[in-house]
Amino acid sequence: MRVVRDEAANGVHVAFSTPKRIGTAVVRNRVRRQLREVMRTHAPHLPSGWYLIGVDHLPVDNSWGQLNATLRTLLPS
Repeated sequence: MRVVRDEAANGVHVAFSTPKRIGTAVVRNRVRRQLREVMRTHAPHLPSGWYLIGVDHLPVDNSWGQLNATLRTLLPS
């Protein structure tokens, strides 16, 4: 995850990097949808800025709980 804090950004802006090596388009889209939803729940508590979330490999358990817990450890406070 890369974060550029920017008060002028007027909120939280997120981009996702999901390369082909993690799976088919269906799998990549599902991962992006899940990450987007997790970020939506955390966005009100994050500093304004630009966030880039890269996925290197497909999580073993691609569930809401695992993604939420992993992302929470990466997010700035």
